Amino acid sequence: RGGNTPDAVDNLGIVNLLEAWKEARAAEGGKAKRLVLMSSIGVERRKDFPFVILNAAGVLDAKAKG
Repeated sequence: RGGNTPDAVDNLGIVNLLEAWKEARAAEGGKAKRLVLMSSIGVERRKDFPFVILNAAGVLDAKAKG
């Protein structure tokens, strides 16, 4: 379990992914124009039913931070 938390995966993981993408993009001279990230439904409505159930452990909150 250790670092396998919503914050580590869905917040810090996304921050790290974006930093790695920026570095790779800079190394190749800016050829990559965009990064596509698909996340969970309900991130913007995490206080509404039924998303509040999905957010019981804070997963949607962590996704919103990332």
